[in-house]
Amino acid sequence: MKTLEEIKVKAKNVYRTSIVNEYQDIEDDLWDIIVFLNEPNFEKSKKFKVQASRENIDDGKYKDMAYIAYVLSECGHKVFNADKTQAGVIENLATILNIKPLTLRNIRDSLDSYTNSTREGWKKPLNDRLQSVFNECKTLTCDVVVENAKSILNHYENKHNA
Repeated sequence: MKTLEEIKVKAKNVYRTSIVNEYQDIEDDLWDIIVFLNEPNFEKSKKFKVQASRENIDDGKYKDMAYIAYVLSECGHKVFNADKTQAGVIENLATILNIKPLTLRNIRDSLDSYTNSTREGWKKPLNDRLQSVFNECKTLTCDVVVENAKSILNHYENKHNA
């Protein structure tokens, strides 16, 4: 069982994450928990939003990222590079796509509870853009989605090298 101090630390960290990711629905609940745990020195502040920057991603690029994230969720990271760790693969893919690794990881996490992933993922509905990619990918075999994902990555690599 967690100690009260560990619960306080966890609640604060999740609260900060909810602000950064703009999860208003849980942000308020977490604030109530922090207040309940009697943490008078913890400031309710939006300063985390100032530090965080949301990437503005057009629909085409989002679809490509979602496709790659689907492969990570459904087929695993080893299909991209069997020698690297999951974090290493995500870092490499994010570099190719010219996005933050956390962006790709968050999209993958959104899909985890809808795929055959061993990861639990987030238990929330997919947004419309992600649902569209999921519906497209779930009808394909792992080999086909991996092949398509590698083609997407080649496109981005060629764009960087041009």
